[in-house]
Amino acid sequence: MGLRFRKSISLGKGVRLNISKRGVGVSAGVKGARVGIGPRGIRKTASIPGTGISYVEEKSLSSSKKKRNNYNGASGTEGSNNLRSSIPTQSLTGTHWVWGIILGFVLIFNNPIVGLPLLGTSFYFFRKKMHEPQNKSKTEYNKGVSEFKKNNLDRANSFLDRALQYDQSNHMARLLLTNIAFSQGKYDKVLANLEKLPDAVYDDPSISFAAAISNFSLKSYDKAIPLLQQLNNIEGYQDEVSIFLGRCFLEKGMYTLAVESFKKGPVLKRTMNPVVMEAKYWLGVTYIKLGDNKKANTQLSKVYAEDVNFRDVARYVEELGF
Repeated sequence: MGLRFRKSISLGKGVRLNISKRGVGVSAGVKGARVGIGPRGIRKTASIPGTGISYVEEKSLSSSKKKRNNYNGASGTEGSNNLRSSIPTQSLTGTHWVWGIILGFVLIFNNPIVGLPLLGTSFYFFRKKMHEPQNKSKTEYNKGVSEFKKNNLDRANSFLDRALQYDQSNHMARLLLTNIAFSQGKYDKVLANLEKLPDAVYDDPSISFAAAISNFSLKSYDKAIPLLQQLNNIEGYQDEVSIFLGRCFLEKGMYTLAVESFKKGPVLKRTMNPVVMEAKYWLGVTYIKLGDNKKANTQLSKVYAEDVNFRDVARYVEELGF
């Protein structure tokens, strides 16, 4: 059994100085409720005298352990709305010193000899922590999140840029900037931000999808194709992936592969919606490239019957002469 040492000295009016092998601490309060600061951190105790019922809350003064970032991107409009409502804020480190400030302020009236140094020390370290680059970055990030949730994307963008100026490793700020850039069609910025993020972000299919569409929009088809192929079997992505994969092959002049990809999509669905019309339209265009005007008309006429203003389907139908 190890040797233990502890001594508690009353300083009057509910204030005690506690001395142990771990260091020196101070506590204050009345019967049933006390707040103390010591080597282990802040300890708050509340109890109902005579019942044996008590509640204890402890908080370490050491920095919080770093948590792994969860990279949750957005897939389409629905994903973007979900992200806007659920994007988390970041907790500042060093806020526990507020308890020292409160306790020091209380002690000033009971025992200024202990209260004043405690108040001064706690305020000094609290202010120091708040001015650290990581905390400044988190503050700007939280402002950006607030503006993002209000759909003030330009203001959110400014705050998030500032967050990265304070701390380049704030991956949540960069990820949210990437989401904003993608929604605004700034695909070069999307790819520039993704290059600075950990490879683990690509475990999220929405990030891979954003990277693929950005590469496609910038005509980097060889980079977009493998990203899209990785998403082929992921639920919720098949229809859009098959369309963009087919369009990549179409742009590269690989028409047979384009047809195969479009046929894996929603072209066989009877209910016409924008995604189905998109698939049928591009399949029809590909058949024209292959010289099969009959099959092209089969697809394009269905789109024309649903919406004569869909892309330039009216021109194709007129040229085909069916």
